[in-house]
Amino acid sequence: MNIYGLSILEIRALIERALLPDHCRFVETSDGRFSITVTSANHESCQISLRGIAFDELRSSRAIVELIGEARYLLALKIKASLARSGSSDLPLSTPELKRRYQ
Repeated sequence: MNIYGLSILEIRALIERALLPDHCRFVETSDGRFSITVTSANHESCQISLRGIAFDELRSSRAIVELIGEARYLLALKIKASLARSGSSDLPLSTPELKRRYQ
């Protein structure tokens, strides 16, 4: 449990609800870490994976929000790249701070 007293199941539910309508899949590894695979609801061929996340790193609401924001941003980049390949890229990038972080 983290300092808020949330269980792993409750943290997973928070993350899944925050990323709706996209689909999340959690996989736990033998070392207690997990990975999240997020598949876009509108572009099923677009999915991203975040790996090596430890639930004990999600000790605050800020850490949970940052993880959700990272997943949303990476998925948006993947969708933007997919749309660019198909010739219709109208999805704007996020804030300049996030653009710098993932360049």
